[in-house]
Amino acid sequence: MAFHFLIKLMFRGTMSLESSYPEFRLNQSRYDQATFLGRFRHCLDLIDPRTLLVSEAKLYNSVKLLEDFKNGKLSDGITNKELWEAQKIKQATFHPDTGEKVLMPFRMCGNKIIF
Repeated sequence: MAFHFLIKLMFRGTMSLESSYPEFRLNQSRYDQATFLGRFRHCLDLIDPRTLLVSEAKLYNSVKLLEDFKNGKLSDGITNKELWEAQKIKQATFHPDTGEKVLMPFRMCGNKIIF
Protein backbone atom coordinates (compact mmCIF):
# COMPACT_ATOMS: atom_id res chain seq x y z
CA MET A 1 0.00 0.00 0.00
CA ALA A 2 2.74 2.45 0.95
CA PHE A 3 4.71 1.52 -2.16
CA HIS A 4 1.76 2.44 -4.41
CA PHE A 5 1.47 5.77 -2.61
CA LEU A 6 5.15 6.45 -3.25
CA ILE A 7 4.77 5.56 -6.93
CA LYS A 8 1.84 7.96 -7.29
CA LEU A 9 3.74 10.66 -5.43
CA MET A 10 6.81 10.03 -7.54
CA PHE A 11 5.03 10.54 -10.86
CA ARG A 12 2.42 13.11 -9.84
CA GLY A 13 2.72 16.08 -12.13
CA THR A 14 6.42 15.63 -12.75
CA MET A 15 6.31 14.46 -16.35
CA SER A 16 4.03 12.94 -18.93
CA LEU A 17 4.06 9.26 -19.76
CA GLU A 18 5.81 9.93 -23.07
CA SER A 19 8.71 11.80 -21.48
CA SER A 20 9.09 9.38 -18.57
CA TYR A 21 11.30 7.20 -20.78
CA PRO A 22 14.25 9.27 -22.02
CA GLU A 23 16.76 8.07 -24.58
CA PHE A 24 18.21 4.79 -23.30
CA ARG A 25 21.72 4.79 -21.84
CA LEU A 26 23.20 1.40 -20.97
CA ASN A 27 24.26 0.98 -17.32
CA GLN A 28 23.10 4.46 -16.37
CA SER A 29 20.13 5.64 -14.39
CA ARG A 30 16.94 6.65 -16.13
CA TYR A 31 16.62 9.51 -13.64
CA ASP A 32 18.77 12.58 -13.03
CA GLN A 33 21.18 11.64 -10.24
CA ALA A 34 22.04 15.29 -9.60
CA THR A 35 18.67 15.87 -7.92
CA PHE A 36 17.09 14.38 -4.81
CA LEU A 37 13.96 13.42 -6.74
CA GLY A 38 16.04 11.65 -9.37
CA ARG A 39 17.98 9.67 -6.77
CA PHE A 40 14.73 8.87 -4.93
CA ARG A 41 13.07 7.60 -8.11
CA HIS A 42 16.13 5.50 -8.91
CA CYS A 43 15.97 3.88 -5.45
CA LEU A 44 12.27 3.15 -5.91
CA ASP A 45 13.12 1.44 -9.19
CA LEU A 46 15.70 -0.74 -7.44
CA ILE A 47 13.31 -1.88 -4.69
CA ASP A 48 10.26 -2.38 -6.92
CA PRO A 49 8.80 -5.72 -5.73
CA ARG A 50 7.25 -6.38 -9.15
CA THR A 51 10.69 -7.46 -10.36
CA LEU A 52 10.36 -10.54 -8.15
CA LEU A 53 7.44 -11.74 -10.29
CA VAL A 54 9.38 -11.72 -13.58
CA SER A 55 9.52 -15.12 -15.27
CA GLU A 56 12.82 -16.77 -16.18
CA ALA A 57 11.99 -16.32 -19.88
CA LYS A 58 11.40 -12.57 -19.46
CA LEU A 59 14.54 -12.27 -17.36
CA TYR A 60 16.75 -13.85 -19.99
CA ASN A 61 14.97 -11.98 -22.80
CA SER A 62 15.80 -8.77 -20.94
CA VAL A 63 19.46 -9.74 -20.69
CA LYS A 64 19.51 -10.66 -24.40
CA LEU A 65 17.87 -7.35 -25.33
CA LEU A 66 20.56 -5.44 -23.44
CA GLU A 67 23.31 -7.52 -25.04
CA ASP A 68 21.81 -6.82 -28.47
CA PHE A 69 21.78 -3.10 -27.65
CA LYS A 70 25.40 -3.25 -26.51
CA ASN A 71 26.44 -5.02 -29.71
CA GLY A 72 24.35 -2.74 -31.96
CA LYS A 73 22.05 -5.55 -33.10
CA LEU A 74 18.66 -4.28 -31.93
CA SER A 75 15.56 -5.31 -33.85
CA ASP A 76 13.42 -2.59 -35.38
CA GLY A 77 10.60 -1.35 -33.19
CA ILE A 78 12.34 -1.72 -29.82
CA THR A 79 11.36 1.27 -27.69
CA ASN A 80 13.21 3.15 -24.98
CA LYS A 81 10.57 1.90 -22.55
CA GLU A 82 11.42 -1.74 -23.35
CA LEU A 83 15.13 -1.07 -22.92
CA TRP A 84 14.68 0.75 -19.60
CA GLU A 85 12.42 -2.03 -18.29
CA ALA A 86 14.94 -4.67 -19.37
CA GLN A 87 17.72 -2.82 -17.57
CA LYS A 88 15.55 -2.47 -14.45
CA ILE A 89 14.90 -6.22 -14.41
CA LYS A 90 18.56 -7.04 -14.94
CA GLN A 91 19.77 -4.62 -12.27
CA ALA A 92 17.23 -5.94 -9.76
CA THR A 93 18.14 -9.58 -10.38
CA PHE A 94 21.88 -9.86 -11.07
CA HIS A 95 24.76 -8.84 -8.80
CA PRO A 96 26.52 -5.82 -10.34
CA ASP A 97 30.07 -7.07 -9.63
CA THR A 98 29.86 -10.83 -10.17
CA GLY A 99 27.01 -10.94 -12.70
CA GLU A 100 25.49 -13.86 -10.81
CA LYS A 101 21.77 -14.12 -10.22
CA VAL A 102 20.89 -13.08 -6.65
CA LEU A 103 18.46 -15.30 -4.75
CA MET A 104 15.06 -13.65 -4.24
CA PRO A 105 15.24 -13.09 -0.46
CA PHE A 106 18.58 -11.32 -0.83
CA ARG A 107 17.63 -8.92 -3.61
CA MET A 108 17.01 -5.30 -2.66
CA CYS A 109 13.38 -5.65 -3.68
CA GLY A 110 12.99 -9.03 -1.98
CA ASN A 111 14.08 -8.22 1.52
CA LYS A 112 11.49 -5.44 1.78
CA ILE A 113 8.71 -7.99 1.43
CA ILE A 114 10.15 -10.94 3.31
CA PHE A 115 11.55 -9.16 6.34
